[in-house]
Amino acid sequence: ALQTFRVFSTPMTPTQIMLVHTLVPVKFWQRSLLTFALMAFCGAATQSIACSGPTSDEIMSLRCNLEFVAGKVINQNELEILNSKLRRNGYLPLDGSFKPTYHTTNITITPVVNYEPNINGGNPARNLVVGGLEFISDPEHFKVAGLTGGLKFQVDGRYAKPGGFVVDVKTQSSRQRAIDFPNFSILDQTVSLCFRTQLSSWNLSRICQEYLYLKKDLSSATFNNTSVGQYVYSTSKNTTFLSSLEFVHERGGYNFDSVNLTHRTIDFNGTGYMANATWKRSRTLSGVRERKVGIKSSLDFHVFEEIGLENTEITHQPFLGIERKDSSWTITTRLQVMNNAAFRLGYTKLNSTIDYFDDEYPFASLHLSF
Repeated sequence: ALQTFRVFSTPMTPTQIMLVHTLVPVKFWQRSLLTFALMAFCGAATQSIACSGPTSDEIMSLRCNLEFVAGKVINQNELEILNSKLRRNGYLPLDGSFKPTYHTTNITITPVVNYEPNINGGNPARNLVVGGLEFISDPEHFKVAGLTGGLKFQVDGRYAKPGGFVVDVKTQSSRQRAIDFPNFSILDQTVSLCFRTQLSSWNLSRICQEYLYLKKDLSSATFNNTSVGQYVYSTSKNTTFLSSLEFVHERGGYNFDSVNLTHRTIDFNGTGYMANATWKRSRTLSGVRERKVGIKSSLDFHVFEEIGLENTEITHQPFLGIERKDSSWTITTRLQVMNNAAFRLGYTKLNSTIDYFDDEYPFASLHLSF
């Protein structure tokens, strides 16, 4: 029998949720989900922002929220927040109401402020020396670094129905212009369509199609990517875990096929970590491959919200007959300066077997939410 939740409210007291039974048969995972929210009359759960952090995704935050309120009394506002999260992810709300579908569309326009290490898509500001030969570089094609500013327009749409079937559509376009070099601009566009389904319990499968286009004054890139992923969520004490496996088929650039492994954690305070590893191999260029490993930690230390470290190793095709391998390290951090404003800062150092491609640079971006 389906286990649902009936809400009883009394003046000046928190909303209390009690378990009742109906005779409508449903899948085991639905019963398991609702059982997570059993409320006894002890303690209070008032952290509506619990379980959110840089290392969590939407489903991790939801499951962590349900674990957090288990055995506690929650107020009406928090009940509505939880019900909204459940419905938008294809789960039944805790009050037992049966809503056939969920759909929403959001349109946002936000300012974009970045420090870009290569605004115009140019080349290193030095001559190319390889194999005893020196090639003179054109100063008109040297890369330029500096501040950029502009606007990002984004439209997000979601359709969900009970049973865990969710469709996400996103399109975004941003235009930035260099503040010190107004003739240079960056156009960045993304369109994606994703289908997600619930296989069993907290076991999800997702397939996505994504189109990306990046245009700078001296270069441009277009990618068409198809990804298929499996995502398994679990809990232990006050921590929620996600382990995922993704396969990505890229069209554009090196035409990589890749495998991505990720493990994430989040606790009631929003702290945790994310470890990931990616292996790529080109379908069209023999011997071209990439390996990337990284770790990110979600912090609870004043304005410091996140710190991450990533290493990337790329083997290219021989360049003018000389072997080329690139190794880079990137460190990032996120500073939450206000509720709706955060700075993301980073630094990358790249070493190549061909000195011309050696590089190191800082980067930064301002993230605003309204």
